[in-house]
Amino acid sequence: MYVCQILNPFYTGMPGKIRIALVANTSWSIYKFRLYLIEKLIEEGYSIYVLAPRDRYTTKFSDLPGLTYIELTKFKGKSLSPLRDLALYRELRGHYTRIMPDLIFHYTIKANLFGSMAAARVGIPAVSIVTGLGYTFADKGWLQSVVKILYKRALRHCKEAWFLNTDDLHFFTEKKLVDPARTFVLPGEGVDTREFFPAPFDPEKTIITFLLIGRIISHKGIREFAAAAAILRQQQLDVRCQLLGFFDDNNPVAI
Repeated sequence: MYVCQILNPFYTGMPGKIRIALVANTSWSIYKFRLYLIEKLIEEGYSIYVLAPRDRYTTKFSDLPGLTYIELTKFKGKSLSPLRDLALYRELRGHYTRIMPDLIFHYTIKANLFGSMAAARVGIPAVSIVTGLGYTFADKGWLQSVVKILYKRALRHCKEAWFLNTDDLHFFTEKKLVDPARTFVLPGEGVDTREFFPAPFDPEKTIITFLLIGRIISHKGIREFAAAAAILRQQQLDVRCQLLGFFDDNNPVAI
């Protein structure tokens, strides 16, 4: 596990003395996408802290001995207010000063930006995990310019910056937002095969089903998927196209 490998050069002593914090914009994303990582780290003796806003998945953290949940009340993911972002920075800096984790993993853009700055201020090593560029990089404008400046400043202090695909990594390195020597591409964040596994193959099944899983926003390829489905229908092929996701009404590129 790469997370465990990155810990080895930094620290000595028993894992139980090492505190690892995970910070994101929702409890839902931490629970759904990083639960296996959390369970593995707890199993190996690390003390885990999750910092995220409260939602309906927050209560599930209470079932994980070895995990401490801290609610973030200033995290407004879609807000463009500098005052709210400053409040988030101060909130994170306060929590980091109090719990003093040995290593922090930041997920999503605002955690990467203001969490990394807060960690640097307190003197705690942090890893920024860029899960995607988001709508701020879709169109050129003042917002993209501001985010680039903030990213360049924030990632300067990070121990490493991890990316989920090479395209995002190339974008950040070409724009000189991060030192290439401190970058890493994760080959996916993993899937729990105990919960997600192929259904038994049915040789009698004639209909082929295509499933797209994603939020109902333009940047997830929803329109292209619908156009492809229309082409298949015109060709009268025996297929079915399904879409699984939720309407992100507050997103600027929502459909």
